[in-house]
Amino acid sequence: MRVLHCITGLGFGGAQVMLYRYLRNLGSGRKNHEVLSLLPPAHFSDEFAQLGVNVTSANLPLGRVTFSGFRHIRSHIARFNPDVIHGWMYHGNLAASFANFGLGPSSRVVWSIHHSLHDLASESRSTRLLLKVSAHLSKRVGMITYCSAQSQKQHQALGFKQSRGYIIPNGTDLAEYKPLDGAKKHLCELGNIPLTRILLGNINRNHPMKDQVSLVKATRILIDQGWDVHLLLIGEGHEGSKADEAAKTLGITDRFTILPARNDISQIVPGLDIFVLSSAWGEAFPLSVG
Repeated sequence: MRVLHCITGLGFGGAQVMLYRYLRNLGSGRKNHEVLSLLPPAHFSDEFAQLGVNVTSANLPLGRVTFSGFRHIRSHIARFNPDVIHGWMYHGNLAASFANFGLGPSSRVVWSIHHSLHDLASESRSTRLLLKVSAHLSKRVGMITYCSAQSQKQHQALGFKQSRGYIIPNGTDLAEYKPLDGAKKHLCELGNIPLTRILLGNINRNHPMKDQVSLVKATRILIDQGWDVHLLLIGEGHEGSKADEAAKTLGITDRFTILPARNDISQIVPGLDIFVLSSAWGEAFPLSVG
């Protein structure tokens, strides 16, 4: 079976990690899989290439659809002629459906949704439009997968076709993610942090939804209460972010460390004393919690 994975982008994120884990564990079966990114190449472009998976990009500008990019997606679908087109996230889902028109049956398109909808008002205008269009098109796809029951319930309440919905929870490999002797010492050495401190950690990309600013403010409160804590943010885009600025404004730069996105998270997580999910909205079944 030939499968084309159409994903919004290949930067660090939960959906990208899940796709990487899936392809990594397919072994020789991944030779029949390809990845198409709407956005320009990013971190996981190289990761997939190292697995031997062909990766191409439509090079769409962020927040825009261009004729050349759309034509690239359609020509790639026509060339690869997949049995299944697997969309990842809202933009990837819609791109898979629109680009497939006239090239093959709509039933070969599968959507995957990794987002919850606690409050539509918190979503951007463009996301609300995407949801409206997606609800209308959802009756034409072969399947819609959700990573949580709550996410499925919320989307179906907006009109997503109920009979197409299935839940596939995110998984965590317990052979890879487990307690690890010396992990805290290793993490403290990476961040030049005293070993005696209580390590608070958040592993996510910089995004308003993730609300790391509130986590920085909470760390300031704990310090004022006398707790010997240290906050680590691990992921893309934190240098110079609002959270970084908040740490400077609140005077806790000596208790605040940023580490860039990295591939050895299974070696990092066991070093934390407390992992904190600070997201204000949008999480369905976060990989970082798992």
